[in-house]
Amino acid sequence: MVKAELSYNPYLLETKVKFNGQEPKINSLVEKYQEGKLHAWITEIPSVFYNEMNGYDFDLDFSGTKADFEELEQAFVDSGVSTKPETKGSGKTAPANVRIFFKNELEDSRTKSKEIDDILTWLNTTPNRKFDNAGFRFENSELFDEPFSYLLIQASNINTSVFDGLDLTLENANTVNELPKDLTNTPILFNIDENTRAEFLNFFEIVHSRHDVNEKQIFFFIHPDLNRPHIERIIQDKGIARPQIVSAVNDKMVSDFLGIYPIADYVMNSIKVFRKEFDSLSKILELENEESRIQNADVHKQIDSLEESIQKLKDVNERFIQRDNLEIPSTLTAAKITLYDKIQNWRKKKNKYNNDVEATNAAREYSADLSIYFQTFITEVNAIFKVEKDEIFRSFSALYYFADAYDGYKSSVKNVFDFSSYYINDLTNEFLSFREQRMVEQPEDLFGKAKKFFDKQVEPRPLVPEITYPISKWRDKASQITIPKAEEIIDAVSDALKIFYDDVARDYHEHLEKLITEKTSQKEEISDRLSDEERKLQKDNDWLAKFDDQLKIIERG
Repeated sequence: MVKAELSYNPYLLETKVKFNGQEPKINSLVEKYQEGKLHAWITEIPSVFYNEMNGYDFDLDFSGTKADFEELEQAFVDSGVSTKPETKGSGKTAPANVRIFFKNELEDSRTKSKEIDDILTWLNTTPNRKFDNAGFRFENSELFDEPFSYLLIQASNINTSVFDGLDLTLENANTVNELPKDLTNTPILFNIDENTRAEFLNFFEIVHSRHDVNEKQIFFFIHPDLNRPHIERIIQDKGIARPQIVSAVNDKMVSDFLGIYPIADYVMNSIKVFRKEFDSLSKILELENEESRIQNADVHKQIDSLEESIQKLKDVNERFIQRDNLEIPSTLTAAKITLYDKIQNWRKKKNKYNNDVEATNAAREYSADLSIYFQTFITEVNAIFKVEKDEIFRSFSALYYFADAYDGYKSSVKNVFDFSSYYINDLTNEFLSFREQRMVEQPEDLFGKAKKFFDKQVEPRPLVPEITYPISKWRDKASQITIPKAEEIIDAVSDALKIFYDDVARDYHEHLEKLITEKTSQKEEISDRLSDEERKLQKDNDWLAKFDDQLKIIERG
């Protein structure tokens, strides 16, 4: 299968790309973008990947935030590349040009921001003798204590009460001289009404030309009394192809921008200062631990063994938490396509019936065949469902093996899918409803009389009814009724597999948490044999380990 992979972590500023399992070639266009933000080249991705993959028609696995996934999909759509199959009116499905799968989801920046608040709270409530929390907070007060800015231009008359209570500073610039010195990642809203439209263009050109401003952070609120299409064209003429027109100061577009840019940058910078403190404390404790191990070799041997076990449990537990999203097998879609082909190929050499009795018998037969086709489809889907369940059990069991728990634990989660409510009703009457009748002249040789080419017709022949049942309409009707039901089954089975996948993972995760708690208690019991000073050192180690665990969640969760 032709596949590309794109992974982007905005909090670590990491971009990883693979084409058919291989790293990009030297001097690939990807190289110049990998060190920066995804949004700096997201509109270029369709063409870059097209060149690397020698065309479209490939699968693309993406790992990152949901907002970035949606923006990536939109970039392909804007480039005229379909990312989802389209079902035609006849029931036939046209495949997507590029099939984008959301492989692994990173938490959004607002969730990360709350997790940073949790770490800061934890540092306040869980002091450590080797960590100067007060000094740390003072040194980084601008990062942790300053709210985000939102610049409103000539918007003194706009109601901003919707932001009351939010960690956001609203600034209003009525003249160019009032513009802040730094506008990096600051959302900027131009208020355009009858009073401001005269100065708007000059104001806009000055802001747009600044090196610390890009199009994504500029928004426009156009008063309803103004000619919006006309103003949009003016903005486009000034260099913004797709002006971001908002309906309110708290429009979703502004909220999305805050999440993708300033809040994500806040998370990234917070991780850097946390990790710097962690590395500094790690070096200090490493030297003290080395001395302690020499003096208390026997006790530390047991502690080290338990810590090694705990770390393995934590590592495997983390993989259960940070698991990839379940990829629904393409065999489900293949089964639907096979069903569609059977429906469309029924008596494909036959175009119509001209006899009521013959058509009625054929309609009954086609309806019966449809039920057989549909039941065969259900049997195939059920088999796929069972295979996928077994594979989920197998893969998670194999992952649990690496925890070295040796307790033989296996998940007992059950999931049975009920197919009994899915069936196709008798469509005989539906098919017969396509009966067409018209009056035509009676054939000359109706009574078996021989005709010669030179015989002359003396008077018009009588009119007789001609009956037609077009089979193409039967096939289309059958597809229109059957294929949506097949898609409904596929969606329901896919959802059931995802639930099962998450439930089994959660089962192992909860069991691993219990094992980690048990091992940690054992370690604490052994640590009690150490001297007071040694126990303090061990507490320092435990504190640092908890700090690291929380930091990893923000970095990778």
